[in-house]
Amino acid sequence: ATPRETSISHSREQLQWLDARHRSRKHAAFINKLAAMVRCTGLTRAGQQCSITSESKMTDASGRLVGLPLRHGAQHCRFHAKVLCETASSTECKDNVLFYIDLETDGLDVFRDNIVEIAALESASGAAFCALVRPPVQATQSPTAAAVHGINEAELQEAMPFKQVFKLRVQFLDAVANSTLVSDDSSSSQEAEGVPTLPFPTPQILLAGHNGRAFDFPMLLSNCVRKGCAVEHLGRYAYIDTLDVCKAMSGTSLLGGCMKLQCLLRGCCCYGSGALQAHRALDDCSALQGVMCHMACSVGIRERELLSRFAFEINVAQSCANILLYS
Repeated sequence: ATPRETSISHSREQLQWLDARHRSRKHAAFINKLAAMVRCTGLTRAGQQCSITSESKMTDASGRLVGLPLRHGAQHCRFHAKVLCETASSTECKDNVLFYIDLETDGLDVFRDNIVEIAALESASGAAFCALVRPPVQATQSPTAAAVHGINEAELQEAMPFKQVFKLRVQFLDAVANSTLVSDDSSSSQEAEGVPTLPFPTPQILLAGHNGRAFDFPMLLSNCVRKGCAVEHLGRYAYIDTLDVCKAMSGTSLLGGCMKLQCLLRGCCCYGSGALQAHRALDDCSALQGVMCHMACSVGIRERELLSRFAFEINVAQSCANILLYS
């Protein structure tokens, strides 16, 4: 071979080597990227694992990357975000006070939207708390939300800010719990049986909300975190999602196929429902109490006894971390 042919042959071999090296590096980079890619562990309605990964380019309605939390250690994408870190509750039936709660909001985004009305109704005494909440100046209420609950901007501008309303609600819950009379089942021969006495220690506060696990409870926590409220108060309560109760009793003749509160109200206890305004917080609390009372009576136990079996508590610190992670 001539020197020229030898030079060309060497050049070809060098190019082939460089090409193979480049492909090897590119393949290694792809493998490393694939290994670093995190896939959402949430399940779709069909029961399959969610296909969204940390590298997905899909965005939500607010333009945020759906897979971004996966890059920062989350196990779920924004679509399957689980805010509440739940722990088992040791609540006993006779030493608790049950409140039904409901929220009205200016949107459905737990991480960005604001509470515009908050209500609580104590099951035994009927003591009630309800207040409108003035949203932040920069917040805008979606037309859909306004059409649902019917609260206009003029009403909201006259309301108190969330931090003040939340403080008043905490005081209300504590005041009712501290003043609740309970029946003393341990009466002696010197005491009349069933004499009402003040509970000691203060009974456990139970907060029951319909679809509370997915919406009301995380929305309340998120608003507390974003607006600088004392979130430690939320760790003192036990929580009940009444949707769990409905699902547990879905095999009975009490329920139809719809689990929405207004459908349940019509199907279980339509009496007095015409006077209630759907999607106003206190009216929804009253409606929920009617449904739960009907269910409890149908199985022969007290309303509080039925609901306390579905109670859970919240690890507030971890749940707050989840709020910041998905926000």
